[in-house]
Amino acid sequence: MVVLVAAALIPGIEAVVAQIPACGPEMPGVEPSDAVFEELRATFEGGDVVGGPQHVTGPVPVVSSDQINAPSLLTPIQAYRWFLEYGGRFDTGWENRATPVIPPTPVPFDACLAAPYLKAPTLMIVGRNDEMIHCNPVVQRAVYDAIRAQKRVPRNRRRAFRVALESRSALR
Repeated sequence: MVVLVAAALIPGIEAVVAQIPACGPEMPGVEPSDAVFEELRATFEGGDVVGGPQHVTGPVPVVSSDQINAPSLLTPIQAYRWFLEYGGRFDTGWENRATPVIPPTPVPFDACLAAPYLKAPTLMIVGRNDEMIHCNPVVQRAVYDAIRAQKRVPRNRRRAFRVALESRSALR
């Protein structure tokens, strides 16, 4: 999601590759419009996103094998296994804790609101049945459909990154 919003807001982005982006568990309660996008831009460029103590959660575990006694940010067991396998390796510096800060903003930082304003060619791999709640394929498809720039969903996912590199080369 972040790459889609940032690419809509930052001029000069040449291409976007979004692999099963976390576009949210559901559609935002706001429809995209020029006014909403300008609010999003103003927040991105200089809004107060620090928040206060009431906007802070944690620190909390990023992953946990015991969601009842130690709930975490990412709940699927697959996330737990992946982070322990790769993040838990020697000298990675990864720690299993995060402190989410979600301050109030005039409009949500949401790919659904930025997608119509994305100008860079976009390659997006849309999920089918992802266990991560924020990777809802219905929301991903709505974001993809709202993108007005040149876009593509690869049919063969194994070739997706090769296609992305070829697309970027063609832009030069």
